[in-house]
Amino acid sequence: MSVGAGSQLTTGTPAGPDQVTPGPLRPAAGLSLLGAEPGSAFTEPRFLVRRADGQVIPLSRLPYLVVVAVAEAVAEATAPGTGGMRTGGMRASGMRAGGADADLIAARVSQSSGQLVSAADVRALIASQLAPLGVVTAGMPGQVPARAPDVPTGAGRKPPGPHRRTVVLGAALALAAASGAALAALAVSRPGPVPAPVSASEVQTAAWVTRQVSPGTTVSCDPVMCGLLRQDGFPAARLLTLGPATRDPLGSGVVVATTAVRNEFGARLATVYAPLVLAGYGAGPDRVQVRATAPDGAAALTAQLAAQRALLASEGRALLQNRTIRATPAARSTLRAGHVDPRLMAILSVLSGQLPIQLVAFDAAPPGASAAVPVRGIQLGAASASSRSAILAFLRVQRGTYRPAVAAVTRGAGGQPVVTVRFYAPDPLASP
Repeated sequence: MSVGAGSQLTTGTPAGPDQVTPGPLRPAAGLSLLGAEPGSAFTEPRFLVRRADGQVIPLSRLPYLVVVAVAEAVAEATAPGTGGMRTGGMRASGMRAGGADADLIAARVSQSSGQLVSAADVRALIASQLAPLGVVTAGMPGQVPARAPDVPTGAGRKPPGPHRRTVVLGAALALAAASGAALAALAVSRPGPVPAPVSASEVQTAAWVTRQVSPGTTVSCDPVMCGLLRQDGFPAARLLTLGPATRDPLGSGVVVATTAVRNEFGARLATVYAPLVLAGYGAGPDRVQVRATAPDGAAALTAQLAAQRALLASEGRALLQNRTIRATPAARSTLRAGHVDPRLMAILSVLSGQLPIQLVAFDAAPPGASAAVPVRGIQLGAASASSRSAILAFLRVQRGTYRPAVAAVTRGAGGQPVVTVRFYAPDPLASP
């Protein structure tokens, strides 16, 4: 695998992984995330959550991000089309029967906060603060948690009034209970003005873009979607608001195709400007797609992607000849098909020259993605904790193109510790 100009793969020092296995994590039934507290006099920003009993609880930023990560992970795993939660294992990486794994939550919070958060940090916050407050539960569904204390809202602090906009995050959150399946709606109140009502698919798309698209990529969007992305934490300087006077979206790497954007550009959006779908949510008028733009035209991008896939298929077959690599049948098939992101291929090629690794599972394709979109993530197995530490050390010293968005120890489908590696979208080939 050749390394691009200006990029270099380097090595680093080990870091010890966390060995403790937590109970599955879930948001408390009926919990609402209200966002930043308006008009707070505190030096540090405070965030509010509301329990099903109506109690509004203030949290500092890091505990709030943990709650958001748990809520989003469980909501995604139970959204329509995922098959819901299964007691025999979760479809999504980092999910366990009944809830999310602390390792997955640590990886998500590390990404959203910009600081390294370990699974032990997540467990400590939940045990000392979030579980006693009745905000997050840990353990199998049907277990009776300790009674949550009443929490005063503070002198002079009023619960958020009806002017705060509340939107449903995805579909109903399925919570398995001892008496059967109980449904609870997970609502997120987004502070600040939003130009128009938003759909569940727009909320899901904004969350996907914030987590999956590189913060260095310029994203084109309509005013409503740009507002959602700003509130979700995507860099405002990287958002390009589209309007009637916009000639085309080619000044960006990614365009979020809502109904307003499709109406603005018509068929040329998919056939000329942005032919590659990275992800999509919803159906009919509510359909929202995340598309990669093609500055040189759709035909040129199609040809480039076909050539790239043929090269990656050849390199994938060669990689499987390496005696230091073991791969599951599904992982072998993905490599031979040339369906692996070139950045991930480069990492695997160099890493396998340093120590034995197992290719456990590549990520599933994002919902609604084009067949030409390569997978950007993988779970790597290793013989020991020290080997996992060595893999993490290698990943965390990478820079530029080869710096992963996620590099953390999580739990595989069978509960075994694995190193999860994931790169941001889009593939550099598909973005200016």
